[in-house]
Amino acid sequence: AASDGDMENCSMKIARMQVGTGSTYAVSASDGSWTPVSEAGVGATTLPEITAQYAALAALAGRATGSIKEPKLLHPALGTGKILAIGRNYAAHASELGNARPAAPMIFSKFTSSINDPFGVIEVNSRLTKQSDYESELALVIGRKAKLVSPTVAMQYVFGYAVANDVSARDAQDADGQFDRSKGFDTFCPIGPWITTADE
Repeated sequence: AASDGDMENCSMKIARMQVGTGSTYAVSASDGSWTPVSEAGVGATTLPEITAQYAALAALAGRATGSIKEPKLLHPALGTGKILAIGRNYAAHASELGNARPAAPMIFSKFTSSINDPFGVIEVNSRLTKQSDYESELALVIGRKAKLVSPTVAMQYVFGYAVANDVSARDAQDADGQFDRSKGFDTFCPIGPWITTADE
């Protein structure tokens, strides 16, 4: 994974986009176009591989123009190991749903099969829910393995940020008394449209 120094100095946007019948990661250029990571000799095809290649990608970010002008953007989270979420952490949203804000974080997970493209179709099966809802969220992309990290250095592990939609099935959530199923249906986690690296 990226070194501490690399992660503190990264400043760019990284996206995954369709190219022909496949996909590529690319780095934003100053004119709004995108440069495929292969142009830096980077063969990364998953997000963990991308976070480990900061130095090579940073050289691409300085380009004025890239070779991809109007990409079809795909979710940037390919190869993600887990999605951890914090429930009821926005006081206004907790109040909207009639819930008290918890004294301690409510941690739940979304299945990786719920990951969806940023503008992808969210499949709502009426046999499973009749009360689907959206939740706009800030997603933190952890750039390297972390365990028992001190709060004083925790932000050093954040590679970047993205937008996520925590789609939720409210009736399933109420019936289960927990969040995993109601928030983990296939396509219930659009992510993107890109990752903005931490210092930008």
